[in-house]
Amino acid sequence: MRKFLIAALLFLASTLAFAQGGRTKVTLASYTQYAGFSVDAPIALTQNEATNGKTTSGVGYSNVTYTGAMPNGDFYEVGVAEYPFAVSNEDLNRAVEGFRSAIDGKVLTQEDATVSGQSAKATIISAKDPDGKEIRFAVLITYKGSLIYVFAFATYLEVTDTDMDAMKRFFTSARIQ
Repeated sequence: MRKFLIAALLFLASTLAFAQGGRTKVTLASYTQYAGFSVDAPIALTQNEATNGKTTSGVGYSNVTYTGAMPNGDFYEVGVAEYPFAVSNEDLNRAVEGFRSAIDGKVLTQEDATVSGQSAKATIISAKDPDGKEIRFAVLITYKGSLIYVFAFATYLEVTDTDMDAMKRFFTSARIQ
């Protein structure tokens, strides 16, 4: 699932620039400040190596992901992509579509939200992994300046011990600087 979600975040980075041009309780990791954002996740998120790439329109961008997986397979991730242009409210729908397209998913619900006073989109997407198992994604996408932030949670539908309170706290605690 980790590779599946990371691929979706990388595709999202590319798409945005092209468009522009049963509960197991866990102990929460402390409210942690990362580079440019903070979030309360049930596990510490590990920063992955930064990647640089070119969008389908040839625009360069950089992307860093922070990831963590629970023992039951639930997956938390924050992706931060930096573009050489200012991101705007109009880019949020394109960003959601880029994420949905990258995982060949179906949007189940979507609503407007805010993160640290910035416009955001909160979306639930259903998709299948390469083996045909259904995954649900909860995705919160926001931006500030030339950065776009993707807060994402993924779980297989067959998982019955997801800590829904921890997942909700992950999203409600999300802050950007």
